[in-house]
Amino acid sequence: EKGRRVTARHIRQLDKDGVNFIEVPVEYIVGKVSAKDYVNEATGELIITANQEISLEALANLSQAGYKKLEVLFTNDL
Repeated sequence: EKGRRVTARHIRQLDKDGVNFIEVPVEYIVGKVSAKDYVNEATGELIITANQEISLEALANLSQAGYKKLEVLFTNDL
């Protein structure tokens, strides 16, 4: 639901239901943190590193490199 935080309960339910990924708008990903390194396989260039904040530019570079999925870390904003 828009505007609601994902809680541990939600994650347990998603896991129970076998959900492996969630499609989200680009605006949701900008500012989140990458869970792993992403490399442009054609050039060998490191696009984004693990634990790096994701910028709009990095998302564009990932898209140009052919990435359609991105793993992000979810942190509690408390």
